[in-house]
Amino acid sequence: MLKRYFVYFLASMNVLFLSDVNGAEEKCWSGDIELSVGIQSGNTEKEHYRLHSDVAYTKNRWENSTHLKFVNGRENSVTSDNNFRLRNKTQYKFAVCQYVFFEAEYVYDRFSSFDYRVAELLGYGIYIIQKEDMDLSFECGMGSRQSRLLNGEQDVTYVAKFSEIFEWEANDYLTWGETLSSSLSPQAIITEFNCFLKYHINQSLYLKLSIELEHNSDALPTKKSLDTGTYLLAGYDI
Repeated sequence: MLKRYFVYFLASMNVLFLSDVNGAEEKCWSGDIELSVGIQSGNTEKEHYRLHSDVAYTKNRWENSTHLKFVNGRENSVTSDNNFRLRNKTQYKFAVCQYVFFEAEYVYDRFSSFDYRVAELLGYGIYIIQKEDMDLSFECGMGSRQSRLLNGEQDVTYVAKFSEIFEWEANDYLTWGETLSSSLSPQAIITEFNCFLKYHINQSLYLKLSIELEHNSDALPTKKSLDTGTYLLAGYDI
């Protein structure tokens, strides 16, 4: 029930935000979709699928962005990886380099220390660097997080999140980006680091090398506290 309600909440928030588009100003959409597929046969049968998508809409001082990540893996017909992440963020830029935001995130990962977790945050962001080819911003927010552990226990707690977001277009072909975030609660500190190098084949198609790390300070004894991954994806700019 909680999962269906949260997904419905994110969809409703998008509909409400995008419904006010009758003004005379031009709409501003951006986004991308990325896919990675790995198949191995022989003594071991492996399949691995990875889908990323980001869509953003900007109008005047408002911006609404949605991030989707889906990962599925199978080894010898047994599921070995199943991860779904959906995040929606609405921000209002009240000054040239400053903004406030509301962020909601749903994460499902049965191969981690939890079944799912849901977080809602209200926060403040500031651009330290804001150029045509480079952006660097810092964010801090507070809110709540609801989790269900693999042992069936429910956990509801407050959370504070601190983030750093950097992106640099080195030239017409190469883009480097990284995101570092840490969510602090009385039960656990969850730290995520993602970086990527993107090579543009043309104006729409690109290849991306991505490195992802996630550390959970309160992992179950049967689980590792650090998850890492390196991926090569093909992408298309919308």
